[in-house]
Amino acid sequence: MKFLEMIVPMVLAISLSYIVGKYDYFPTMSRSVSATPYDYFVFVQESPSVFCLNNTDCKPPPPIFTIHGLWPSNKSGYIGNCSGDNFNISVMTSDLVARLNDSWPSLKRSKENLDFWKYEYNKHGKCSNDLFSQTKYFEHAWHLWNKYKAHDLFSNHSILPDSPHNYSTLEKAIRSFINGCKPLLRCKRNATNQYLLEVRICFDKKANKPENCKGNTDCKQTLDVWYMLQPIDTRVN
Repeated sequence: MKFLEMIVPMVLAISLSYIVGKYDYFPTMSRSVSATPYDYFVFVQESPSVFCLNNTDCKPPPPIFTIHGLWPSNKSGYIGNCSGDNFNISVMTSDLVARLNDSWPSLKRSKENLDFWKYEYNKHGKCSNDLFSQTKYFEHAWHLWNKYKAHDLFSNHSILPDSPHNYSTLEKAIRSFINGCKPLLRCKRNATNQYLLEVRICFDKKANKPENCKGNTDCKQTLDVWYMLQPIDTRVN
């Protein structure tokens, strides 16, 4: 009996060691755990004037497209509320803050710019913390905006703001600057018109190379789309 009491634990230990080594079913505490799996990024710009249409909680809208977010995504959609360190204002440099104040402002009177960045980072940004630190995340979003400003892309295609356009004209203008990849345009409507609210450009897993966006537009492609940079007069029809 004493022999069996000694040999059985030894056999079990050897067997368990073999299983762990062969199949790796039991991860160790030292193994790094990656962020929530994501396959691509969605870079979202929005028209402040359209965002502020029929919105009483709005600051005077700047006449440009501004950043809404940079969202890690997978086939299930946008990833949010991941584990990891939350937004930390102390790591934001004064230069970065100045650039974000211009490119990524909060459009709501009730929310400061800092509150908006904190919300976006805690909900989306930290889901890519295996790729970007907090400062690198915001710096990269700014660089994408600086390269792919929607208002500049339209201007470079001689598309004038504060006027209606065919949906395909707007989409093709964006495509021409992202290697023919499909962007995703989103609209906002009132009783008489639909307005271009967002331009979404999708990028690969490193947020560098444009790729086709998934999903379909909510704009009615048979109707004109108003591309607006100035505050909207709801009497326009």
